[in-house]
Amino acid sequence: MTETGPVQMPFGAYHKRDVPAHDPELTEVQPGSPMGEYMRRFWHPVCLSEELTDVPKLIRILGEDLVAFRDRSGRIGVLQRHCSHRGTSLEYGIIQPKGIRCCYHGWVYDIDGTILEMPTEPEGSRIYDTVVHGAYPAFERSGLVFAYMGDPEEKPEFPEYDSFTRPEGTKIVAFSNIYPCNFLQAFENVADHFHTAILHNGMTVDTLDEATKKSITLGGFVGLPTVHWEAARDGNGLMFVSCRRNPDNQTFWVRSIELSFPNFIQFGALYGAARRQRHSTVALSRWHVPVDNHNVILFGWRHFNDEVDPDGEGDESRCGYDSIDFLEGQTGGGATRMASGPLATGRP
Repeated sequence: MTETGPVQMPFGAYHKRDVPAHDPELTEVQPGSPMGEYMRRFWHPVCLSEELTDVPKLIRILGEDLVAFRDRSGRIGVLQRHCSHRGTSLEYGIIQPKGIRCCYHGWVYDIDGTILEMPTEPEGSRIYDTVVHGAYPAFERSGLVFAYMGDPEEKPEFPEYDSFTRPEGTKIVAFSNIYPCNFLQAFENVADHFHTAILHNGMTVDTLDEATKKSITLGGFVGLPTVHWEAARDGNGLMFVSCRRNPDNQTFWVRSIELSFPNFIQFGALYGAARRQRHSTVALSRWHVPVDNHNVILFGWRHFNDEVDPDGEGDESRCGYDSIDFLEGQTGGGATRMASGPLATGRP
């Protein structure tokens, strides 16, 4: 229809019933998909260090069913979930001084997937030379477990941003948040500063009244933000700055956020210090890691230092599994249900 045709008519839903198909190129992350293969070129957090206990941790990342564990010598393993022998789930495996032992026939796999023991096979078995279990390189850093799931020949160095250690005295604390949506929905939402000024500031029936919305104070600021975007990192990222007016109409708050594709974000100040016209360094580093095509876990580090939190409003004790201090209530009951349901176990 043309712009003047039925599509623009009041009560015109009859002409708008087509539901757009999803975009498999951007939203699907399983092995072999365009976005899935692109994401596998990067290191991603896959769980919190605190989740690696004396039993293996069941995880699903980028549509793959895996187990993560820390063996008794302190090394990190991320292996394909089902034993190469008879397919038993290694979630029931026994963590060893070196590697993990399958509970069914006792095969022991090292963190790189090589077979260390096969109690039920004859000595000198050729299986030692012909079978290697699927494993991904992994390491721990500041409470997060990272894995690389791409082509071993193209494995990059882990990016060490200066924001992870600056300013001097910065402490980073790991967290995760579970979201029941495609990773792209959560990722692209960050670039929308206008929704932040409305949705996250206690909107009521009256706060956006036509007669007052130009002067209403939203979350301690007046009016909507002014936002400027610039391409960054040779076109592989986006830097944007949001400027808000304080109630005195004379002073301003400027906050910058960086998005690095495909799924890494760094935020500026999070708390009331912004209302004192501060332009701080990074307060939050976060990876939006797809579980599958329908769920995402936001893994990251909260930064604690006098620059980003001069009033001590942050709370390290509330940063951890599906919890971060400034986002209480954002995931709500859905996160609780998912944490005890299919997402936590990885089962369909």
